[in-house]
This record gives sequence, C-alpha cells and structure tokens, in this order.
Amino acid sequence: MLKLALKNLWNRRGRYGWLFAELIIAAVLCWFVIDHLVVSASYLSGIDYGYDHDRLLLVELTDTDFDGQTINPDRDDFDSRSTDFSIIMDKAAAVKGVESVTRIPSPYLECMQGGSAIQLDDTTFCFTSRLNYIPSTRYFSTYGITRADVAGNPTLDELDNLALAPGEAIVTRLVAEILYGDAAASFAASRRAAAEWTGNDYVRPEIIRGIVEDVVPRTNNTSRCVMFKSVNSPGGRFLLVRTAPGVKAADLVDPLNELGMAGALSRGTYRYRETVTYQTLTERLVGAQNFEFFSRLFAFFFLANLFLGVLGTFWLMTRKRSEEMGIVRSFGSTPAAVRRLLMIEGAVLTLVSWLIGTAIFFYIITSIHSSFVADLPSCMTPAIWGSRGAEFNVIINGHYFGSWATDFWWHLAVSSAVTLSVLMAVVLLGIAIPAHRLSRVNPVDALRNE
Repeated sequence: MLKLALKNLWNRRGRYGWLFAELIIAAVLCWFVIDHLVVSASYLSGIDYGYDHDRLLLVELTDTDFDGQTINPDRDDFDSRSTDFSIIMDKAAAVKGVESVTRIPSPYLECMQGGSAIQLDDTTFCFTSRLNYIPSTRYFSTYGITRADVAGNPTLDELDNLALAPGEAIVTRLVAEILYGDAAASFAASRRAAAEWTGNDYVRPEIIRGIVEDVVPRTNNTSRCVMFKSVNSPGGRFLLVRTAPGVKAADLVDPLNELGMAGALSRGTYRYRETVTYQTLTERLVGAQNFEFFSRLFAFFFLANLFLGVLGTFWLMTRKRSEEMGIVRSFGSTPAAVRRLLMIEGAVLTLVSWLIGTAIFFYIITSIHSSFVADLPSCMTPAIWGSRGAEFNVIINGHYFGSWATDFWWHLAVSSAVTLSVLMAVVLLGIAIPAHRLSRVNPVDALRNE
C-alpha cells in the first residue's frame, strides 16, 4: 500500500507541486506560532518563582511633578530624603496586617539591574542576572527568599544585614553548584579563585558570602542563576510590603491607598502614587493582560485560517479523484483499502513537507541564535534556546536552566512533535471525510464521465 501511495504521489507530482509548497509554508508558519503557544502555555505559565510573592504589595512613590521637576527641592539632600523615606516606611509598617516593609531600588525582583559573567577558567562561565539590594532593610525576608541550608551559610537575618565589599556577592544555590560542584565548598573555593584571577572586567570571579535557594529573576528569563549585590545608597522610591500570615495581599490595597491618599505616605520630596499587589505588577511586566492575550488571540485566529485553508484544499483535491478511485475499486479494492491509500498519501506528503519546513525553521532559529551569542565568551549564553555547544552542555545541560523549553534539542523535539501532530491531524481530517464517501461510490457511477 505504501509503495502504491508513493507511486501515485510521484505520478501526480505536477498537480501536487503547489500543494507541496503550500504545506511547507504552512509548516514553517505553524512552527513560529505553535512553538510560542506551547512554551507559554505549558512552561512559562507554570514557572515557580522560587520565593513567596503571594503576600507582596508594592507602594510606589514619586519625587517629581508633572513637569519633571523635583518636589520640594529644599529637602532634596541625602539626609533629608533618607529621613523622609524612613518615616514613610514606618507609617506603612504600622498598618494592620503588614508583617514587614523594605525599601527596594527597582519595582520588582523580575526587573534586572544588569548581568555578570563569572569565570573560573578558559571554558567555564556562568552568566548571572544581577540584582541590587540595600543592606539592613530586611530585603530577603520581606521578599520571601529562602536561605540555602548549607554549612557555613549566614542566617537569613545575617543575609538581610550583610553589606558586601566590591567583588563579593550573595548567589543562588545553582550558581554555587555550577561553579564549584558543592554549595558549601563554594565559600572557600570562590576566595581562592578570586585570589588567583587575572582576567578582564567583563568576566570575573566573585567572592561568595552567602547562598539563597534558586529564584527566577524575570518571568521571561528562565535561568535561575542570580547574583545579589549590595548598594550603599538607599536609592529607589518603592516600598515592598509583606502581609502577615493569613492576610491576602489584595486585602491591604484599599487600606494603603486610603492612607496614601490622605497624605500619610507623602513627606518631603516624596508623594504617594499607588499601591498594587505583586501579582498585578508581574502581570504588567509580562503583559499578561494585554500583549499575551492578544498575541494568543492572533495566534489562534491565524492557525484557524491556516488550517481551514489546508483542510479545504485537501478536501477538494480528494473529491476530484472520484474517477481515479473508481478505477481502483474496479480492480477489486475494498472501501477500506481506498481510504487507507488516500490517507497514506496525505500522511507521506505532510511528513515530507514537515521535514522540509522544520529544516527551514531550524536554519532560521540557529542563524538567530548564532548571531545572538557571537559576541559572548565561549560556552556561555543566556538565550532562551540554551546552547548547542558540546562543552557548554556538559557543564550546564539540564542544570543551568533545568527545563526542556530552554534546552535546544529538547525544545526542538517537543515543538517539532506538536507541530507535526497538528499538521497531520488537519490534513488527515481534510482527506478522511471525502475519502469515506469516495470509497463507497459505485465504480460504474464513478467512471460514467471518464
């Protein structure tokens, strides 16, 4: 049956040429759309941030007016600003249901303040997201970041109050394990590496002073390699508020808003702006309420039109073969054999088109990937598609990112399988219904107009 199907396809290659090209284009386009849907639906939507953000709110202040001028310039000096902010923090902390308040330099943990590459030798790099924190402000405990339970690691209170010198850092467990194999050993090993280091400013070893459990610094950044650096200046105009156990973050939005609108959270150069839950803030960051919704809506609309076009094309092409199937029936083929023949032809045509379409997409994505990491050191990449470098995968594969979505080959395999399954289902559906009718047509009636 397969041999006959291949022979039929070859004999009809002139008629099927444009259909073959249409399927290849459909495969490439489906790749771009389906890949995004698969990753966002099955992976990004279920990311474990690694810290407790369900009880977090953000209080945003402003220090400029509508014209961009500083509010109350008479209190714009460092000491006055620090005093005013501390008083505002105390008022927010006094609200019933608040467990702790800290000052943060950026609106949310997902917002990176830069990146850094740690180098141990010529082939071992670890690209990390860098997050700044202000010592003695209960930064880690307010965020809900967990201290790693390893020997020699400071307590959570000590991490909150730890002021780091230049070249020192608090890192996630994953960074310590990637670089030194063992989190506890990283304290001494990092000091030896720093003492022996002779590299440049871009890649340099950091002295590890503390280790926290893995966190995801950004919703669209799947790497859990994070480095925390302390800053001396209490910059930033944001308050991070953690609710007490049993209190929902949404329950404190109105009380804090009322307090702010009454002027209690305004002082000196600072004016109250708004209070939002951390969940709302995260949705704003990733565009879950607008961009993601409309991108998925567009994707479904595009796929529906594409699939209807492919389904209709195969439907019509199959119906036009009534005379040919009449000849096949006249030689004694059963209705089931006719249906199998048509389905096998469609499956082979789809499989070959999918292979070519995947090869085209593979070329496109690898070209983008190569150009993206061309200027980065060997064996290091922060790209969503991970790395195809053998040395990098020995160090990182299944550990640096820890997900099929960010391992190049697993990502390719999963999305390829889904794309093939969807295309095959559409094509076979477009063939199955008219094939069922053709297989039951009387040969004499099918050949009447031949």
